[in-house]
Amino acid sequence: MTDRIERADEISRNRARMAPFIGLFVLAIPQLVLANWDWQAVTWWQIAIWFVLVAFASATLFWGGMWFPKDLREIGEDDVTRANRANAVTGGFLAALFVAMLVFLISPFEPLSAQRAAHLIISIGLLCSLVSFGIAELRSHG
Repeated sequence: MTDRIERADEISRNRARMAPFIGLFVLAIPQLVLANWDWQAVTWWQIAIWFVLVAFASATLFWGGMWFPKDLREIGEDDVTRANRANAVTGGFLAALFVAMLVFLISPFEPLSAQRAAHLIISIGLLCSLVSFGIAELRSHG
């Protein structure tokens, strides 16, 4: 049993280290790989790549990483982790609201397509949530 607890703790630390990078990945990959998007002519595969990245980041944030064994994930899912996750989701929500307000304020001067606005709001919200979650988890692990 001690070995399983140590393994779960190791998985939790790895998840905490990965979370900020996953958030940056969601924000950077569309900018780097799919640079120079013509937002008027986005293809189905560009949408699919972005959707998979967002789904992966969301799974990491909300379910602690579906790729880890369920029994180990449950051991590592303690009250501190739940509190860190709740705070991170709250911070990400506030960041998404802030970006949505900026889009609203800026749109009369620099119109944005709905796709581009949604991309900004979701990407920044997930980035802030994942970075916040990763930092809080690393602090709680010492």
